[in-house]
Amino acid sequence: MTTDPHQRARTRTPWTGRQRRILLIAGVVLLCPFVVFFTAKYYSDRNYAARLAAIRAEGAPVTVQDMVAWQEQLPVSADVLEGEVSRQSAKTSADLQIEAAEELDAVFLDEPEDIIDIFKRLIYEEDTLSPADLEPLRRYLSKHSDLLELLHAAAELPPGRFPLDYSKGYEMEVKPLSKIRTAVRLLLLETIAEALSGNRDQTFAALIAAMAVPRPIREEPLVIAHMIRKSCNGMVLSTLKETLVRVSYTDAQLNYLRRIFEQEYNPDALANSLITERVFGITAFEDPAGFLASAIWKRRWMDEVLPGATRTLVQTANAFGWFSGERDVYLDYMDALIPAARMPYQEARTITETMEAELSDGLVLPSLSNILLPSLNHFFQYTAEHEAGITQGILTVSLERYRLAHGAPPDRLDTLIPHYLDAMPMDPFSQQPFHYRREGDGYTIYSVSANGIDDGGVEGSSFYKEGDLVFRVCR
Repeated sequence: MTTDPHQRARTRTPWTGRQRRILLIAGVVLLCPFVVFFTAKYYSDRNYAARLAAIRAEGAPVTVQDMVAWQEQLPVSADVLEGEVSRQSAKTSADLQIEAAEELDAVFLDEPEDIIDIFKRLIYEEDTLSPADLEPLRRYLSKHSDLLELLHAAAELPPGRFPLDYSKGYEMEVKPLSKIRTAVRLLLLETIAEALSGNRDQTFAALIAAMAVPRPIREEPLVIAHMIRKSCNGMVLSTLKETLVRVSYTDAQLNYLRRIFEQEYNPDALANSLITERVFGITAFEDPAGFLASAIWKRRWMDEVLPGATRTLVQTANAFGWFSGERDVYLDYMDALIPAARMPYQEARTITETMEAELSDGLVLPSLSNILLPSLNHFFQYTAEHEAGITQGILTVSLERYRLAHGAPPDRLDTLIPHYLDAMPMDPFSQQPFHYRREGDGYTIYSVSANGIDDGGVEGSSFYKEGDLVFRVCR
């Protein structure tokens, strides 16, 4: 048996050398993915910083601090500005609405079934309200007489603005806005009660008060504010239609209504809202774990097995640049969406539908883009519906002024020019004039709606993009 230590060393040397080479190769193989990953993250972060600089160069905000400064530079309507100036010495409509928040909560939670049924028939059906509805309406409104008095007082004040703290980013508290629809709904029920009683001036006063409630959010660059305004405008139009067959407004009242409808136009509303959403999105990508923990995203199966697992995994993945590529895709989408918000609907629709088809949820980790960019086409569709509704309101009061002066509505819309309209407004869905037909002493005005097809004034579900967007006055 060999006992020479030098001989033993010589016999081990070839194997030891191979071990070292194997370990070196294994180390390189294991290290390569990390090198590639961190190199990609480095260049992605450089590209991201350059994109943020380009956004700032365009005058748009990137951080929540930028956003607060950017908002101060946005154009503000004279009546809203008046409310801001007078805030130190007098209350605004927004102030009174905040004071009424608790009572509005009670109204929302305690609305009786018969009132719910009346409102559903008002909004979704035609020719269904009758004098028999007056008694439950009067009883219900009497219960909330103090609140109605406060809302009427708010309508007489400058709008002001709600105290929204944009510096909190996606954690901003928007609870004050949730009461707006309830206040509008209550005032519209009063409008109907007065119309059923034949009280023209009280009907007009209640309708104007309802239209004044959302004014404090008219300048807010928030998607939720944009959607609330659209919803309130839809309720107002349904109520206006019902009142027109029950009371006869004066020419001065109709002209005043037209001015209120015209003030609702804000062609930059959606684009500004998306600029704000982009800031929220950038903030979310900088802290994806915090964003997901803010209850925006549902719990994952991992949290059922091990509480907090998703947050830990997201934090670790973000440290290794997991969301960097998706962050770039998100900015690509927003770069396309914001200009699209200023395009005609049919052009914007092509862009948004293509994007929606590309979005998909993550298999293990959530897709932040899928959370931050939901229902893209709906935002654009709702905007076009809002604009169509505003225009239908303007056309309606112009037709009513003509009918008041001539005893009957005109046979064609262009008859309204130039005495009642300066020019023919266009359907935002088609960029063509609205369709109109006289029906005895009544009439129908309709937009082709989201499908872009003239369905002959047959109303359908806008959600499914079928049928027309119809405003019909039946006498």
